[in-house]
Amino acid sequence: MAGPLTPRSRATRERLLALGVSLFAQRAYDELSIEDIAAAAGVSHGLLYHHFGSKRGFYLATLERAAQEIEELAIAASQDQALPVRDRVRAAIGARVDFIAARATGYRVVVQGGIGADPQAQEIVERTRRASVARAVEDLGIAGSPRVEVVIHAWTGLFERALLRWLDEPLLERDELVDLLTDSLLATVTVALPGT
Repeated sequence: MAGPLTPRSRATRERLLALGVSLFAQRAYDELSIEDIAAAAGVSHGLLYHHFGSKRGFYLATLERAAQEIEELAIAASQDQALPVRDRVRAAIGARVDFIAARATGYRVVVQGGIGADPQAQEIVERTRRASVARAVEDLGIAGSPRVEVVIHAWTGLFERALLRWLDEPLLERDELVDLLTDSLLATVTVALPGT
């Protein structure tokens, strides 16, 4: 894609990315052809190539968009500084759970493999994990202790596995899951705090 985007071209690109988040949430990367995507968008496949270069380029841009949306939702959910720390953390975790639950298929594909094994896709996922760690450190009001950052990063693995299990078989109600994840994060951080 050459040159800056016109407002119309930017709007088209945004519409395509929104559609991509929805499509890849429902179907795995390998299940969708560029023709399927173009048909769902009501555009020519040439327009997709113009904006994204390839199906992989479209997927990576869509993954970037989803990562951005997750972070924006988590930030918005935890903004109320008047709330107790636990409530802010719980709000951020709840926002992530709700976003991912609405896009379960795509989440599984990214976390468990497929095109998710692509180095660029993995870098996007890892960047999202690091942003989640930074957000948790901020929400908890803990200065960047390496011990805390390490255990929060490890906790993201617990979050991913617990969420995948819950998506497959919701043994807990949504609020129970969010409470459990919140309490496990707070307990994990407590163990890592200096002097504990």
